[in-house]
Amino acid sequence: MLMVLLIWTHPYISLFDMRSLILSFTSVVDDKKGNAGYLSKLYGYAQADRLGRARLKGVYGESHRKRRRLTMYTCRPASTEDLHIISTFPRNAEELYFMSPAFQFPLTPEQLIASTQNRLKQTVVVDEKGQVLGYANIYGYEEGNRCWLGNVIVSSEARGKGAAESLIRTMMAQAKDELQVKELHLVCHNVNTRGLLFYAKLGFKPYQVEKKKNHVDQTIAGIMMKMVFSEG
Repeated sequence: MLMVLLIWTHPYISLFDMRSLILSFTSVVDDKKGNAGYLSKLYGYAQADRLGRARLKGVYGESHRKRRRLTMYTCRPASTEDLHIISTFPRNAEELYFMSPAFQFPLTPEQLIASTQNRLKQTVVVDEKGQVLGYANIYGYEEGNRCWLGNVIVSSEARGKGAAESLIRTMMAQAKDELQVKELHLVCHNVNTRGLLFYAKLGFKPYQVEKKKNHVDQTIAGIMMKMVFSEG
C-alpha cells in the first residue's frame, strides 16, 4: 500500500530510485535509533538520526532516550535495629515459609533473634540511602567443608532490581573467602519457581530432592542446590 502511494505522489520516479525505496522500507528498524534505521537510507545517516530522535522525543518524551539510573547496593552486617524492618518483608505465610519453615506468620523481631542467634554472617543489603532491603545468614557450618545459606528474604519493592543478587553474591564471597568452605548449599522449594531460576542463574546446581510439608500441610519438594568453590 505504501508503494502505491509513492508511485502516485512521485510519477517521475526512476526504476532505480524505486528499487532503493523498496529496499529502504523493508530494512529492519534499528532499535537504537528508533525510526532512523530506514530513514538513514532515504536522507543520509546524519539527517535520519535527527529525524528518528525527534520522533522518539515527540512520542515518548525526552526520558525515553535516557538510561534508567542504576541503584547501587552495598551489604553490611545486620544489627538488632534492622530486625524490625526485616520482619516486615514476608508478606504472607508462604513467603515466610520460604524464608524458614520454623517461623510463624506474622514474623516478629523476637522470632528472628531466637532462631538466628547461633547463625553466622548475618547480613543485610541496603540502597544508597541506607534503607535495608534484604537479609540472609549462614548456618550448618562445617569447617573446611561446607555451609548453608539461610533465611533469605528481600523486600517486595526491591525484588527484580538487583538487590537480591548483590546480597547472595556477598554471601557467596563470605562463604568462600572468610569461612573458606568448599561448597555453599541451600534449599529452595519446587513451588518457588522464581527462587529456583534465580539461584540457577547465579550458578547453583540442584543435586537432591526431599519430600517436605509446607505451612498448610501440603506435600512439596525441597530441592537441594549447591555452589562448588573448589573440588576435593
